[in-house]
Amino acid sequence: MLFTFIDKDGNGKISKKELRVFFENMKGLDKDDKERDKLDNIFKKIDQDGSHHITMKELYRFMK
Repeated sequence: MLFTFIDKDGNGKISKKELRVFFENMKGLDKDDKERDKLDNIFKKIDQDGSHHITMKELYRFMK
């Protein structure tokens, strides 16, 4: 399952760091400021409740 693959610490939430590591490994995301800004925007779109973590429900809602 994609969610558990990204949620490395297994706490049931995806942190911004976990999402960044996922994209760096899967897409070869650059570590420059421009790429971090893009990732921040993606994270904000997925994190609909503003909790600074992505839940499984939020991720799958975003993916629909």
